[in-house]
Amino acid sequence: EIVVWPEAALRVDRPPGQGDPLWTRIQQAVRRAGVPVIAGVFVGDLDENLAVLVGADGSIGPSYSKNRLIPGMESYTPGALAPEPWEVAGIPVPVGAVICFDDCFARGTQRLASRGAGLLAVPTNDWPSVQHRHRRLSILRAAQAGLPLVRAASGGISQVVSARGRVLAQAAAPTDDAVVLVATG
Repeated sequence: EIVVWPEAALRVDRPPGQGDPLWTRIQQAVRRAGVPVIAGVFVGDLDENLAVLVGADGSIGPSYSKNRLIPGMESYTPGALAPEPWEVAGIPVPVGAVICFDDCFARGTQRLASRGAGLLAVPTNDWPSVQHRHRRLSILRAAQAGLPLVRAASGGISQVVSARGRVLAQAAAPTDDAVVLVATG
């Protein structure tokens, strides 16, 4: 089991370990649930859009900073480092994360696949005019990389996609309820 939160689901002032009390509450909640979380986080002090791993034990793991900003729409600091797979306790394969517009380009997901990732996580935030096109690009990235993909959208369509590009589960946002997609096998 793994939980993926959408892009910028959290907005914090400081990165993990720098004294923002919200991180302590998140770590406690994740520890109580006992399931690792890849959280989409916007960090104001860094002016960065991150995917942050919070282990099932509440520990803060590695993070990835969004590399590809949407031209004319996003003006914060893009990440300088390419994505790397993460070892996640309790998950049998390394997990690779890219954020939203990053998955419109094959380079990041191909890199993750070539470095041993066994699952792609894509926190995203789409809007009506792009949600269907972007959702299809996520399906393409899963099939190109040969990796299953979990896409969590705060706007648009969340989905679980097989390594062959088959949609196993999906749900549109926004809803009044939490969206939980489950795929097995």
